[in-house]
Amino acid sequence: MLSKKTDYSTDQLRIVVKKQSELWQEGIALGEMFARQKTLAAALDDAPEDEDEEPESDVAGAKAEQQELHEGGYGGGKWGRYLRAPDFYFEIMREFGDKFIRLGDIASIRFGIKSGCDAFFMPRDVSKDMLADYPTEKDWPKSLLMRSCKRSEVESGAVLIIQAGDKTVHPIEKEFVRPELHSLMKVDRPIVRPEELDRVVLWVDKPLHEIKGTYAYDYIRWGSRQTFTSKKSKPVPVPERSTCQSRELWYNVTGLEPGIAFWPMAQQYRHIIAANPENLSCNHNLFDLHPFKSIWTREL
Repeated sequence: MLSKKTDYSTDQLRIVVKKQSELWQEGIALGEMFARQKTLAAALDDAPEDEDEEPESDVAGAKAEQQELHEGGYGGGKWGRYLRAPDFYFEIMREFGDKFIRLGDIASIRFGIKSGCDAFFMPRDVSKDMLADYPTEKDWPKSLLMRSCKRSEVESGAVLIIQAGDKTVHPIEKEFVRPELHSLMKVDRPIVRPEELDRVVLWVDKPLHEIKGTYAYDYIRWGSRQTFTSKKSKPVPVPERSTCQSRELWYNVTGLEPGIAFWPMAQQYRHIIAANPENLSCNHNLFDLHPFKSIWTREL
């Protein structure tokens, strides 16, 4: 084995010849990349823990791994790939390796929205189902809604019918919500479009007195009295959750800028990176990708 000067592999073993200096430089490059990811490190260390329903995938391991990020110096290395990666990986790297670049070298990776209570802030849009189930104004189930509205308002698109996490149904003006990507599990295209999403996120950055008389006002007032108790959350009203308390307006989650693509925090059966050309918002189980330079947007 020690006599080998070039890469060698059989069905039983693999030898990858690497200079110690190459491995060292690889670790230094990782350390420099970590230093550029201050936003992610700060978010992991300083942001309030999101008190919400259980995530759809096992993200605990991913969080623990990300918490090991540090700035500068030797950043470690993924040496395991030399042992576990298929031969095809090494063929690709030998042929095209100089054309690849680490994602962290050209983009920052930031959390999606940490709402504090997805059951309230990220309800399902059930407008189409409601219109289909109740085809006329006479059939419209006003008693089913937490606040009555006309079917014609929903049919026009000015008002949506949303279903909160406790299954209650509410009307809300379209201007006060935005389409939201909650999970990549149902995404089967390289580009995410708003019409493919079944959830919205509450999008209000005004004091309540400025929107008084709207359906959104009533929804926020209603939500302020709910607890949406779950395994992760304490039985306290939504505004008293730590994530919500940290905001000037407890219901304002509009501060995050959408990225150009979505990166999952953890993977289950597939690893999909979906493009986001329409600036959609996402849940905290996903990361937003933000290129350091606009010229890299097209390449990403």
